[in-house]
Amino acid sequence: STGIPQRYTEYLTALAAGVLLSTSLLGVLPAAFDGAVSYRGLLGCLLGGLFFCYLLAKVDLYGCPEQVPSFAPCGDGRRRAFCGLAALGGGLLGLALVDSSWTLSPYLQVAASSCFIYCAVAELLPRLQRWVPAREAALQVAWVGAGIAIIPVAMLGFD
Repeated sequence: STGIPQRYTEYLTALAAGVLLSTSLLGVLPAAFDGAVSYRGLLGCLLGGLFFCYLLAKVDLYGCPEQVPSFAPCGDGRRRAFCGLAALGGGLLGLALVDSSWTLSPYLQVAASSCFIYCAVAELLPRLQRWVPAREAALQVAWVGAGIAIIPVAMLGFD
């Protein structure tokens, strides 16, 4: 136990799911598709990325690093740890390797987005699907909404 009340971890989980979905669907994917030569190729990459994440989770190809903080414990938290590490690794790789003029850049953006979508939809949101009182459910929905709203607000002035 981390000493953090469960409802707060659920609020942060909801916020994270909203941010991941918004980042992917309102930020990264539109940029990848802007001027794209092959929409089918990019959509195929999105589908392939989702399937790849599913495959990793299904066959449990990743371990639970001992360095994972206590709020993402081993066992049940392995997938959360994987999502965080995959997002961090993908972001760092993207910063290091991707030039916006590079031909593969849209495909890498779509692949990263597929991981964001998978982590939000398959790993984070299901954690919130248990029955809770109406007030608690409304708060979870509000936290997802706040997570979704963060990205468009942060993007103001960048278009």
